[in-house]
Parts: sequence; structure tokens; C-alpha cells
Amino acid sequence: MSDKNGWICLHRSLIKHWIYQEPEALKFWVTLLMEANWETKTTLFNKKLITVERGQIVFGRKVYSKRLGISEMKLRRYLEMLTEEGMINQQTTSRYTVITVLNYDQYQDKNQQTTSKQPAYNQHITTSKQVNNKTIKQKDSTSMNKFTERDVAGAKSMYEKILLVAPKIKEPDFDNWADQLRLMREQDNLSHKEIWAVFIFANNDQFWSSNILSPKTLRTKFSSLHAKMNGANNAKQNGYKSTTDKLRESAKNAGIEIDSAGEVIDGRFEHIS
Repeated sequence: MSDKNGWICLHRSLIKHWIYQEPEALKFWVTLLMEANWETKTTLFNKKLITVERGQIVFGRKVYSKRLGISEMKLRRYLEMLTEEGMINQQTTSRYTVITVLNYDQYQDKNQQTTSKQPAYNQHITTSKQVNNKTIKQKDSTSMNKFTERDVAGAKSMYEKILLVAPKIKEPDFDNWADQLRLMREQDNLSHKEIWAVFIFANNDQFWSSNILSPKTLRTKFSSLHAKMNGANNAKQNGYKSTTDKLRESAKNAGIEIDSAGEVIDGRFEHIS
């Protein structure tokens, strides 16, 4: 979508920036600059028309990982770092991500010469202290009230786990699910790690696995689930055994097999239809 025969501007101060010390990060950053739209265009993507503005690029982590030879995990980390530095912002849907190179118009002007009057670190590379008020507002507006690619990935992983206990559940609106995860992060001050830990606890619980079938219900019951999870962890650390565990242990000593629900498995009745 970008002008493949054109050119981009890079300032010499780039060599003083952290990204220059990370060869793969530098490769990724320069690729974003080269492939960002030179002008606004409407394109067909996944059978849907989308408008990609100047300075934007439609990004898919798997595609770029294969093209650049950089792992998806590293690309995710680089995206987070570039976003935190105020160099890009991201608009994520369940199907794709649009990356915007911030200040693209200012530093990739059509009439720009090879020399620049801008201070060394103002050429695209901006730290949190150097971001101007306009960029701060732009960054804030995209970081809040908009779920991230990681939220979408979390929603999809959650759905895969839920399918194991509820195979007939319909595929959800992943944008909606991702937005619920965003609310848990931004309004409830929870990290992805905390959310996932409690979800896995619920998903493995005989009772809660059939009741926590969406991020919304997880959010509603999060405090109770978190307390139960901590209680279970403390019990294990203190050597506590549940009634079923005690029964299973006693049965084992007596040569009797107990299933996961605490029922006796008696091989004498297996031949009866």
C-alpha cells in the first residue's frame, strides 16, 4: 500500500537511540516506516474494505513474523515498546491491527530535503519526556477506551479453554470479549497475568468451569474467584487435603480405585450392559 519506489527519511541521531542497539527492533521499525502508506487509500482486506490513512499500515503479527524472521513474541514486545515511546499507536480489531507512525506528516514531508533542521532526537524517535502535547493527547486517546492486540489474543485463548468444558458454545464477538478484558485492566487495575491466573483456576474448577463462560462473567465474579484461588493455594502449601482427596487416598490404600468425582470404580460391573 505504500510507495515501494519512493524513499523515507532517517535522521543520523537514530544511532543514539535504544532501537539502534537491537538489530531486529531496528529492522522492524525501518520496515514500518518503509511500508506505511504514503497517501490515504482504501483497500480490500479479508473481504472487507478499510481505509488506511497516510502514515498507517495494516499489520498482522504472524505475517510479519514470517517475512522478517522475527518471533511473534518479540514483535509483540517491540510494538509495546514503540507504543510506550510515543513512536506509534495501535488500533486493533479481532482480524487485524492498524499501526500509525506518529508525526509521520512532520518528518516524511513530500518536500523534505535530505538535511533536517529538527533537533536530533525529534526525528520520529521521541521519548516520553520529549513527546509534545499533541502526541500525548493522541497517545492517551488510543491507549484508553480501546482494547489491544494482546486483549484480542487473550479473548481467543479464553474461548479455546471454554470450548473444552462447553463444546457447543457459539463463537463470540471477540471485539466485545477483548473490550471486557480492557475494562478489567484499565478500570479494575488488573494485569493480563492476574486475569489469566484466575480464569484458569475457574476453568479447572468442577463448579465454576460451567459458570465462567465469558470475560464478562469472569469480571463479575473475579473477587470471589480470586479469594477462592488464594485459599486453595494456601491450603495446598499447608498440606491441607479435601474430603475427596482423603477418600481417594484411603481407597487407594484399600486397593479401591476412585474417579475424579470421588465415585468408586468397580471393575466387577464392567461386563454388565
